Amino acid sequence: MTGTDPAMPTTAQRSALRLVLLTVFIDLIGFAIVLPLLPSYGAKYGASDAAIGVLVASYSLMQLLFAPWWGRLSDRIGRRPVLLIGLVGSAASYLLF
Repeated sequence: MTGTDPAMPTTAQRSALRLVLLTVFIDLIGFAIVLPLLPSYGAKYGASDAAIGVLVASYSLMQLLFAPWWGRLSDRIGRRPVLLIGLVGSAASYLLF
């Protein structure tokens, strides 16, 4: 026995978990920023309720279409760079918003 607990995560595993949790947190902040404001922006620019629904649904549609592409890219270059690209892109778009 070496005294190490196999259930204890390594430093690399904890670092990866932190990155994933940060990515999810920033993604959820984006929803919290955009979704409550979407109806008021829609009313300001004369969008119908159906148009607002299409905008919200387009996010899920784009996830469906681009998830396989992102998955293949992460297999090629690694998960961390792909997560960082997505994280930086999301943060930049939220700041721009």
